[in-house]
Amino acid sequence: MEGAHHRMCEAATDGRLGAALDEDEQMLRLLYASTGNLVLLEVIEALWRRCRPYKLVGATEARRNDDRSLWWHQSGLVAAAAAWDGEAAAGITRRSLLDARARVETTLAPGP
Repeated sequence: MEGAHHRMCEAATDGRLGAALDEDEQMLRLLYASTGNLVLLEVIEALWRRCRPYKLVGATEARRNDDRSLWWHQSGLVAAAAAWDGEAAAGITRRSLLDARARVETTLAPGP
């Protein structure tokens, strides 16, 4: 997970948003695969494919606004996984999803 996190940060810094999202998903794939529930992992991967355009919208908007919060949660998630702290990992994941949802909703909201 640490390697994927490092590559994600490098890609995000370089403005390679698609690559950053790929590495974010790889990091999460490793975490979710560690549960042994491959059916759940397949469902999550299908959701990622379906939501990819929205993820790119959110990432593009964050980059445009110099909003680095898009990538903040991942370091905490890596630390929680390393500590085998499932409760912390779940909380970080929830906050990350809520932040992403708000970012996309704000970006796609109709103008005044």
